[in-house]
Amino acid sequence: MMTPRTAPMILNDSRSVPHLLVSSAASYAIALVDPRGLDQRGLRAYRAANSAFTAWMTWAVIGTETPDVSRRARAGAAVGGAVLGLASARWSERLDGRMHERLSRWGVPRPRVVLAAGSTALGVLGWWRSRQDAAKDLEAES
Repeated sequence: MMTPRTAPMILNDSRSVPHLLVSSAASYAIALVDPRGLDQRGLRAYRAANSAFTAWMTWAVIGTETPDVSRRARAGAAVGGAVLGLASARWSERLDGRMHERLSRWGVPRPRVVLAAGSTALGVLGWWRSRQDAAKDLEAES
């Protein structure tokens, strides 16, 4: 059972079901936003949300996959991920716009929802694959 005391530990375990649910909801919510229609304030908030999400995912995955890495190194990697997300924001937003336009031209009725669902599905697939790999590693150690 998750309590306020155990929530950070559980949510930062990138193989846990609560982590999957929260990260999927966050990924889906961020992907539903079309950055092309945002003003400067909205665009800054959108980019901050993307960067914060990237930092959290980096922190969680490194902590789960390589628990012997120091907290300082994890923090550095998480900050690096956030900075990389900010640095590549314009490129990423252009790519997002191109995908949206292509889906629209193909007649997809709600391209933003399709993009969000696809992004979330890739995250779920990565989560599932990580759990499969961890199970294989445990079997190999036995």
